Amino acid sequence: MCHHPHNPYYSEKRLIHLFVATEENYIADNLSLNLAGNHIRIAKIGMVPSLLSLSLMIKEVKERGVKRIIWDPIISATAAERAVLAPDRCDEITDLMRSIYLITPNLPECKAWFGTVSEDELQNIVDATGCHILLKGGHHVESSDKVYDLLIRPYQSPMTFTVARHGAPKHGTGCTLSSAIASYLALGHDLPRACQEAQRMVSRMMSSHSDLLPAVGLKLARRDKKRLLRYHKLQYITNTDDPRLLMKRCSAVLEGGGRWIQLRLKDSTTEQRTILGRRLRELCDQYDAVLIIDDDVEAVLRAGADGVHLGREDMSPLEARRLLGHGKIIGSTCNTSEDLLRAYHCGSDYVGVGPFRMTTTKKRLAPILGGEGVKSLAIFNHTLRHPMPMIAIGGITLEDVETIMIQGYPELQSPEWWTSPKT
Repeated sequence: MCHHPHNPYYSEKRLIHLFVATEENYIADNLSLNLAGNHIRIAKIGMVPSLLSLSLMIKEVKERGVKRIIWDPIISATAAERAVLAPDRCDEITDLMRSIYLITPNLPECKAWFGTVSEDELQNIVDATGCHILLKGGHHVESSDKVYDLLIRPYQSPMTFTVARHGAPKHGTGCTLSSAIASYLALGHDLPRACQEAQRMVSRMMSSHSDLLPAVGLKLARRDKKRLLRYHKLQYITNTDDPRLLMKRCSAVLEGGGRWIQLRLKDSTTEQRTILGRRLRELCDQYDAVLIIDDDVEAVLRAGADGVHLGREDMSPLEARRLLGHGKIIGSTCNTSEDLLRAYHCGSDYVGVGPFRMTTTKKRLAPILGGEGVKSLAIFNHTLRHPMPMIAIGGITLEDVETIMIQGYPELQSPEWWTSPKT
C-alpha cells in the first residue's frame, strides 16, 4: 500500500498517531504537576474517556514511582444520561490488568467488562493477571437488607464484606469506595482490611442524610476518636451471654441516655462476639453511641466497633494498635500505678481502674482498690504529662456513682474521672 498523504488509510493512521502523542503529552504534563516532589506509591484512577487514556495514565504513574494502582472502571456516572466509556474492546483489559493492583466494578460494570459476574470465572481472570477484583454488591437486588462486596484475590480464597443496607441513594459512592481503599492502603492496612473499612465508610455516607449528595466529612467528624473519648463519661459493660437479654439491656441504656457500651463475652468465640457486635453496632449507630468490644481485636474489625478494651493479661496495647490503627479506641485495665504507667507508655486511650468493690463477673479478681485506691491512682494519673481518661470499674452500684463523681473526690470532677457500672 502506498503511504501517500492523500491515501485515506494513511491519513487515518496519521490522525491516530497525532491523537496518541497529544493525549500522552497532556496526561504526562498533568501528572508531572501533581506528582512532582511527592513520593506517591498508591494511585486511584476513576473515569477515563478511553482505554488508551487509561493505558497512558498507568504508564506515566508507574514511571513516577507508583507501586499500586486502583481503577474504578466507570462506564457512566450515576447522573449521566449515556455511557462515558463503552467497553467494546474487552480483550485489552487483560493486558492492562497485569499493571493494575485492584479493579472495583459494580455488577453491571463487571458484566460489561468481563462478560460475567460468576465468582469462578472471575477467579480465573484474577489468577491469570495477578490483579485483584472487588465486586461491589450495591446493585444486587436479591439482597434488600445487606450489601455484600466480594474480594477476589489471585490464588487465594475470596472474601466477603457485609454491611447493612440503609440510607438514601447517593451520587459518587463507587468513587468514594475506591478512593477510601487507596487511602487505607496508604495508611498501611492490608487489602482486605482496607476494603472492609472503606465499605463501612460508604455505609456511613449513605446514612448521612436523605439528599443525593453525601456529607462524609460531617458524619465522620462526629465519630472522631477525640470527640468520643471526651463526651462519653459513663460506660456500660454487658454481663450476660443471652443475646435477647443483652440487646434489651443495651437498648435500655441507650434509651436512657447512655452513649458507651462495652460488649463483654468472656466465654464466647470471636464469631459469636462478631455477630452480637454487628447487631450492637447497628443499634449504637441509631444513638451515635460508642461500641467497645472486650479482649477481641478480630471481633472489633469484623463488627466495625469503635475499639477494644484489654485486660491486664490480654494482648499488649502496642500490638492492638498495630492491628487496629490509630482511628480505634484502645482501653486498658489497671490495678496498680505500674499498670497505669505501662498503659500510658503503650499508648492506651483510656484506662479502667479497679475493681472498686467485690464483683463476681471476674474469675480471677485483682486486689480490691476501694475508693481510696482508685483515688490514689487518679492522683498518680494527673502527675503524667498527658493524663489519661479514667473509668472506675468493678462492682460499682448506683449508690456509688454519686459518691465517685461528686461527693467523695471533688478534685477529680473532670473529664478524666468516669464510672462504669455493671447491671
